[in-house]
Amino acid sequence: MKKLYAIIISLLFVVSVFGVVSFAATPTDPRPGTSTYSATPEIVNVGEFITVKNHITGEWSSHTPIQNFTIYGTGGVVKISGPTPSYVPFVAYGSSIDVVWVYKATGAGTVAFGSEDSIYTNYVRILPKSTPMEKFMKILGFGQKD
Repeated sequence: MKKLYAIIISLLFVVSVFGVVSFAATPTDPRPGTSTYSATPEIVNVGEFITVKNHITGEWSSHTPIQNFTIYGTGGVVKISGPTPSYVPFVAYGSSIDVVWVYKATGAGTVAFGSEDSIYTNYVRILPKSTPMEKFMKILGFGQKD
């Protein structure tokens, strides 16, 4: 009987020590926020629009977003609008906000958007605009495989 009491008391002691330690442990802070960039659609024709989006989620301090991206690649683009919103308020944990820029494709090739030292978005392929002669040749069946 004494052994049983000794085992029960020692188990209670061990459980209480673990309980106090786990209760006193500080909870981990929520993960910091994330900021991801994307450019859509991935394929456009000259004259069409490209939307660059910065999706901010989680806890993020207020800041002014990038005003002008560095353009990488061989294609041509012109900024039409953005950033919208022009100022990002504090983003609370569990919420998100999207900052949007709109560009117009002006030259065939590929483009990506970033800063002076890194690329933030995926590459967007810009196709040349078809000419009236190409459309006419397509109607007549020229340039197509038999």
